[in-house]
Amino acid sequence: LQPGAPAAVKSYPPNAWGIYDMHGNVWEWCYDWYGFDYYGNSPVSQPMGPNKGSAKVIRGGAWNMDPWNCRISNRYNRSPKITYKYYGFRLVIPEG
Repeated sequence: LQPGAPAAVKSYPPNAWGIYDMHGNVWEWCYDWYGFDYYGNSPVSQPMGPNKGSAKVIRGGAWNMDPWNCRISNRYNRSPKITYKYYGFRLVIPEG
């Protein structure tokens, strides 16, 4: 692995659910609109965020951050109009 750069897919072992690269490579853009207090009143299962908003949720941290900041529970918000080399998204394709 090259220090100071994103890692190739599957460079590290998967988590307990068999999912690779869940944190620390690039911030993951999420489908959810961001609501500062949304999770205080959201459904416990599959909270999707408010119906509209001005910022989307990003999760997970990026390769250029301190390790404490690279975790999937790390949640911030950014305007979907902003592009940045530390932001990405995840494609999920079921096996089989």
